[in-house]
Order: sequence, then structure tokens, then C-alpha cells
Amino acid sequence: MVLLWREMLIEDKDEQVMSSEMKFIQSLVSYFCWIGLSRKGIVIPWMWEEGSWMHYNLALQGSNINNNCVYITATKVVAILCTKQFFFICEKNYTNFDLKLSEDK
Repeated sequence: MVLLWREMLIEDKDEQVMSSEMKFIQSLVSYFCWIGLSRKGIVIPWMWEEGSWMHYNLALQGSNINNNCVYITATKVVAILCTKQFFFICEKNYTNFDLKLSEDK
């Protein structure tokens, strides 16, 4: 299962917009899903898979020294051990070209 999601990468988005995006994603999720956010240790900032730092303050549950990967459920955002296996949500940029290709099939 892969859901499409525009990751929270843009620094100047305000917290209300980010909260709305998170609620939208949570409304689509029926399983635990990794969101591509991790860190190398408790003193290292959270980083997205593509290499940018997370600029939004998530209310993470379970954030301790060993929980260095983040997953999302319909009701919460949780830091957990990176060795756990979950579904994931990935980013896809949507364009009119993508839509046109789909309609041609």
C-alpha cells in the first residue's frame, strides 16, 4: 500500500497549514505507515529521506533515545525503532502531464 503525500519540506508553511495536511493524511491511513522521517540519534534533528531537515514541530509520541524513525496512524504520530517494518507513504509530484498519461491508457 502506497499513499501519495507531499512531504512537509517547505520552511515557510505555517503551522495551521501543516496541521491540515497531517489531518488529511491521517484520514487516509488505516495502517501504521512510515513517513520517511528519521534521525541518527536523539541529539540529531529529524531528517526527511531526501535529505532536508524537518522544519515543522510534530507532536511525537514515544520519542526516546532508541526511537529514531517516525510513523503515522489515523490518530497519532509516533517515533519508533527503525527496525520495525511498516507500510510507507511516499511523495509524488502531480502534474497535468501525469493526468494526461493516465487518460490516454
